[in-house]
Amino acid sequence: MKKVKLSNSTEINIYDDEVQGVLTGISQKDNIVAVRNGVFNSSYFVAIVDSDNEEKKNQTQGILHDGALVIRYFGSWYLDGEFDEHGRPTRRIDPAYYPEVARDVVPTRKEFEQKYRALPRLERLKLMVAGTKEPRIGGLKRIGEAITTNIKRLTNPLDKKNAIN
Repeated sequence: MKKVKLSNSTEINIYDDEVQGVLTGISQKDNIVAVRNGVFNSSYFVAIVDSDNEEKKNQTQGILHDGALVIRYFGSWYLDGEFDEHGRPTRRIDPAYYPEVARDVVPTRKEFEQKYRALPRLERLKLMVAGTKEPRIGGLKRIGEAITTNIKRLTNPLDKKNAIN
């Protein structure tokens, strides 16, 4: 299932077999393009998007490969069910232990039940991260790795014991 997005903020659901007909109608500059769920003026056409990607972009809940329930809070994944007195989640998920978090491919709860529930844990993880790239590690080195051993020792010039003659 796909969505046709129009410039007036309207979205029309179309089936995969209708995509080619919509593209043909738009390329031939037809004013009206008909699909099963309605008609639209081709001058308002913006894009055809996959409806699954739209749901993933706005995803706030998911399940990790080990079955842990998680929620997204301000762009980071947290363990669901543990909140402080202000209602903010407290246990952030470490991307080093959960590659699906590092690659931002955490499945929705519905997707997990349909695709991954029956698989063993390692197969689940492999399937979740299949086809994704390794995450970028930060662009800065640790300060300890950046400092070399060739730095001269700084001394107090007033200290006679360490003074350089």
